[in-house]
Amino acid sequence: MATTAVVPFAETPVPAHIVKAQENLKNIPDKINIPQLSFRGKVWRQVIEGEEKPLVNKEDEPVSTVHVVVLNHNKARSRAYYEGAFEEGKSQPPACWSMDGETPDETVKVPQSSTCAKCPNSVKGSKITPAGKETTACSVFKRLVIVPLTNLESTAMLLRLAQTSMWDKNNDENEAKGYYAWDQYLDMLRARGATHTGLVATKVRFDSRVAYPKLLFAASRWLEDEEIADVKPRFEAEDVLKLLNASEVAAAARKPKAADGDDDEPAPAPAKKKAAAAEEEAPAKKKKAAAEVEEVDDAPAPTKKKAAAPPPADDDDETPPPPAKKKAAATPPDDDDDDESAAPPPKKKPPVPAEEEAPAAAKKKPGKDNGLGDLVNEWDD
Repeated sequence: MATTAVVPFAETPVPAHIVKAQENLKNIPDKINIPQLSFRGKVWRQVIEGEEKPLVNKEDEPVSTVHVVVLNHNKARSRAYYEGAFEEGKSQPPACWSMDGETPDETVKVPQSSTCAKCPNSVKGSKITPAGKETTACSVFKRLVIVPLTNLESTAMLLRLAQTSMWDKNNDENEAKGYYAWDQYLDMLRARGATHTGLVATKVRFDSRVAYPKLLFAASRWLEDEEIADVKPRFEAEDVLKLLNASEVAAAARKPKAADGDDDEPAPAPAKKKAAAAEEEAPAKKKKAAAEVEEVDDAPAPTKKKAAAPPPADDDDETPPPPAKKKAAATPPDDDDDDESAAPPPKKKPPVPAEEEAPAAAKKKPGKDNGLGDLVNEWDD
């Protein structure tokens, strides 16, 4: 008895009559293709061509600090309003949004108001957080476009900042360590003489003082000439401007504001969970307290190690060094002019002390890796 092979649907071409029938018909949206640096909880994730992947180091542990260059950012505070309660795992586009924070975007089908100032969803108290604090139903955010510091020619990625990551009046503790909320980070750069974020290497990490994923920013160093040559043409490039101005339906995070606790105040964690977490963290804290670490930042490493009074920096907090400068090729000797006397041999430079052979940024402890060098190079894979 003859059998007929069944061709899987995915392998069959679209028939001509279906092509004709589908003219002017569409209820399956295009796949979201906005490259993003995102996060859920306090785990960094990259979203490339709609595929979400967590960022981990060589030990397969979540990376706490990412090293980037901010190519550009939206100056205005944008807004987004989601209807209904958040459902875990459900992708929910906003019902209304504004790129400039003044009027609804022209692509919004049902604007909640003619202006954001008059909208009832932008009034404080229009939403109550799980902790009982009054906030607004329409969330405020900003857009940044970044690239990994160690791969400046890679695909630009969108990073959306919630309101809690934009300004913090109670951030003295973090600012003493060089970490700021976004607007205050810009104030710091301005005071140091910077005129563009794209000329500075920026570290981004989560604020360890709070349970929700609030972002902090720190400057680690100025870019070198070779790095500036790579990023400067991209500040106003088409792909960067598209990310800054893309429809919020495509660019929005995959959940509304309350999903990851981006409200001003998170819901309190159950006491039992806190106690269990404290027991698990105790051994690690003891080890950290006993260890002495070098402070790694803009300045060269000190000759003496500092006692571990502040919390030690994570391995991935170390800033990747700038690319090695290429040496000019030596001029070959001219063998044609035999009559000319040979040039005197170059004078030998005095030996350099071992401690001055390499800049401090290039010195690393044996076996220690920043945990991010290979990671960010994989963002384009």
